Amino acid sequence: MKISTESDVWKAVDWFHEKGVDIVAISSSDFRQRGELRTFLSKRNGPRFALNIPKQGTSVSFTGTGGLFASLFLAHSYRKHPDQLGYVLERTVATLQAVIKRTIAGIPEAMLNGKEAPNYSQCELKLIQSKADIENPEVVLEAEQK
Repeated sequence: MKISTESDVWKAVDWFHEKGVDIVAISSSDFRQRGELRTFLSKRNGPRFALNIPKQGTSVSFTGTGGLFASLFLAHSYRKHPDQLGYVLERTVATLQAVIKRTIAGIPEAMLNGKEAPNYSQCELKLIQSKADIENPEVVLEAEQK
């Protein structure tokens, strides 16, 4: 299934629900909207949410953001009731954004501007250094219920 629009995302989400998956989360979709990604969350026979995520302005790619999203979503879901999925999505994205921001802050400007090749050890997500953000994220983006 090719996904190139938000409508396509919801069709794919419905496909998973039809296969018995209760909760479907899409960590990020890039529909070529300048400066932002979009994340989606749906509970079968329940609420649906979408949230715009500002890109953090770097050409450096990070490995592990999808896995971190899944881990954070699981952790925040465990701590809250299933009827608070919008809140869970907001906390997940807030934590992920904080970790990425801290990681970017530790990368030399020359790498961020593409003047030097990325040093993968400097581009590793700063999880340990982000412990406080992981435990208590500052939520600044609101999920919209669909």
